Amino acid sequence: TAWDLMKISKTINGTKKELEEYIHDGLVDLVLHEVGHTLGLRHNFKASSIYSIEQLSDVNFTNKHGISGSVMDYQPINIFDGQNFFQTKPGIYDFWAIEYAYKQSNGSEFSEEKLLNKIASKSTDPLLRYGTDEDTYGLSTRGIDPHSNAWDLTNDPIAYYDKIFELSQALWDSIPNYFEKKGEKYVKIRNVFERGLRQYHSASRNIAKYVGGIYHSRHHIGDPGDKNPFTVVPAKKQREALTFLIENILSKNAFNFDPDLLNKLAPEREGDFRGKVWRMSRIDYPIHDYIRWIQSGTLYRLHHPRIFSRVRDNELKYLFGEDIFTLSELFQNITNSIWSELNDKENINSFRRDLQKSHIEILSTILLNKRNYFHSDAMALARANLQQINGNITSVLMSNNDFNDYTNAHLNESNNRIQSVYKAQTVLN
Repeated sequence: TAWDLMKISKTINGTKKELEEYIHDGLVDLVLHEVGHTLGLRHNFKASSIYSIEQLSDVNFTNKHGISGSVMDYQPINIFDGQNFFQTKPGIYDFWAIEYAYKQSNGSEFSEEKLLNKIASKSTDPLLRYGTDEDTYGLSTRGIDPHSNAWDLTNDPIAYYDKIFELSQALWDSIPNYFEKKGEKYVKIRNVFERGLRQYHSASRNIAKYVGGIYHSRHHIGDPGDKNPFTVVPAKKQREALTFLIENILSKNAFNFDPDLLNKLAPEREGDFRGKVWRMSRIDYPIHDYIRWIQSGTLYRLHHPRIFSRVRDNELKYLFGEDIFTLSELFQNITNSIWSELNDKENINSFRRDLQKSHIEILSTILLNKRNYFHSDAMALARANLQQINGNITSVLMSNNDFNDYTNAHLNESNNRIQSVYKAQTVLN
């Protein structure tokens, strides 16, 4: 993906020599990571968050420091400086961790205990931040720190994915000129198209961590800096992340594709030893299924019960006078965005109809709360938002008869679903 993105953006020329060096450096990156494991190092998924986009765009900086604080992160290719794409040397965290593990005391200046304590005392250095597997995976449980992610880069992932989305769009626009070559298979175009879409899933997974997010440090009491182990992500940053997801993944204009391009997304039809051709359920590209997977996944992450619990708990952790990000704000911003067509009194496209259906299903699940996953505030807010959607649909149907058949049917069905949820809750109670 990165090679294609950089090629069409003119970050590289795409010569054979460049490709050979690119593959070589990728292998070096991989070998360094695995050798790190043999030396006892665990993953450090915070290491890729220590440098800024400006630093990673400066060849002189990346020549000296690399693109990350550690070879033990899973970092994507650096697309910014056009030269240093991979982590081809140990990072600052690696040297520190190896020093702690293997440096020996000479027995004169320091005992081994004092030597280790001196090395460990650097742990609060922001360049040595550390988060491993149990700090990263599981958005709803362990993964609370938006700095601890696999496959992200820079200290501002939102700005990073802004750039990635810009390049993904450019990648799709470039397909006729760069990838539609006489004699080539159409499967190449399909693969390029999917590479761009995968970036949206990656962004959804990582940026959603800011909502209800908490920066977590493993330092000890009395360590330099004397900070608390938990720091709530500022409300402004949580809103920025939510706005990013709404505008780039959930909005009515988030996905618009050239019809001619969609008709070129043919799969590989040659057989293999795994029987892939025979197991393929559809030959044509399932565009609605793919977009629904991205959008619904984003929606479910933002409505997870653990996210709700953290957002509500975090409201108590802001200092007096600080701006607060609330659970009510989270619900309301999502609802207002997803149902914006009702205010504009315009037809609803097919991607949005799927998304709105998912939204009603999620709010209904919260309201019914059959497994007691959701707290009472989440249930109350889900009911309030369903009532708002129901009222807005009723009002717009009464005042506007210009909707197309799809929109009319969808809105009536949505109202019926909401009414059914009310009845189901009455039965449960």
